[in-house]
Amino acid sequence: LREMIEKMVGRKMVVPRDFAWLSEKVEERTQQRVSASTLRRFWGYVSEGVSASKFTKNVLANFLGYADFEEFGLSQGTGERQSQMVMGKEISCDNLYEGHSFDYDRTAFALQRIVWGLFKKMVIADRANILVSEVFGSAGKYSGSVILLAGVLYTLQIYAEFSGCMDIVIGSGQLFGVTMSENFCRPFFSKSVNEFWRRWHITLGAWLKDYVFYSVSLSKPFMKLSRFAKEHLNEFLGSLVPASFALFFTWFGIGFWHGAGWKYIIYGLYYYIIMMLGMYAEPLIAKFFSALKIKRESAPLNIFRIFRTLILVIGGMMLFRADTVCDWIFMLKRIVTDFGGGTFLKDALLCGMDKADFLITAIGAAVIFTVSLLQEKGIEIRESIAQWALPVRWAVYLALVLAVIIFGAYGIGYEAVDFIYGQF
Repeated sequence: LREMIEKMVGRKMVVPRDFAWLSEKVEERTQQRVSASTLRRFWGYVSEGVSASKFTKNVLANFLGYADFEEFGLSQGTGERQSQMVMGKEISCDNLYEGHSFDYDRTAFALQRIVWGLFKKMVIADRANILVSEVFGSAGKYSGSVILLAGVLYTLQIYAEFSGCMDIVIGSGQLFGVTMSENFCRPFFSKSVNEFWRRWHITLGAWLKDYVFYSVSLSKPFMKLSRFAKEHLNEFLGSLVPASFALFFTWFGIGFWHGAGWKYIIYGLYYYIIMMLGMYAEPLIAKFFSALKIKRESAPLNIFRIFRTLILVIGGMMLFRADTVCDWIFMLKRIVTDFGGGTFLKDALLCGMDKADFLITAIGAAVIFTVSLLQEKGIEIRESIAQWALPVRWAVYLALVLAVIIFGAYGIGYEAVDFIYGQF
């Protein structure tokens, strides 16, 4: 946290006037006061044997653009910076130049992760691609229900393929003792689009935050805008309006990174608009829940938020997969106006996938969901399996390998599918 703040402000905190200056900057940006003496204590220049308060850590995390220190911790635990903590060990590019002796446990874990990535890619993603390619290539032939199924399967496909690719890459690095950044953190358990993008393609978001968001928000014109907004607007809008401008360039950058075309620009701005609507409506939403005395962190409401976020993400993924924006609008319109649920099963089986393909895809998705749910609850899957009896442990390993060999979508009747993100 200290290093990131110093990097953000472009200044090392050494002498008392540095901390006085930082205290002013923190208050200016967050509207919260953290004294210079508290900052000196946090940086370790004053030793009183007292750890930093939750308030101090939350304010400093907010200064960096995070909601609170817990959110900051989540981002660091999932590989959001070039230098970070993974399994209690700081990693950086220096990791590539170190010598690494053979380690059985590390090698076993690496091979397990590679096979897990192959399972996602070959069993699930490549099989889902059969229906996805057919429907997105000829959407006019199908009812809205089949188009919606294609949208769901494409969302599953791109997650299984992209995260599977990362599993293979990270596992390959682990074979040689090279620890690499995580790029996904169970995004489909997100309760908002904002949280989804903190869990999805984490390294891209981190890079854009460092080199676009901070560059814009710390520029002189932006600082003038920020001061003007705080002087002429209320406290809520005074902090949100300037952030909205900086986030616009960030999300424009996300779209432009995927391709120099309007479809990709609109793809980035699609999520930007959704996030802005949520942020600006937050006071009204808070009043609504307060008036009805509804607990915002209740389990039923969180489940609703997860499904709501999933629907919005599927809409975004359909735009990402569609050939043009007009095709995307046509498919959304067909879902609403011509759902055609009565012929759904018959039409779905005409898209290249048979009943066995659907069953294998459904089982594979259920396996991914179960593993993700256990990980979301803090259970380390590979570490837990490593504690099982040898015959049971190896039965699980062999079952996963055989699943890839037997159920992988390759060979006669299937086409080899390139990695989607190979073109970006």
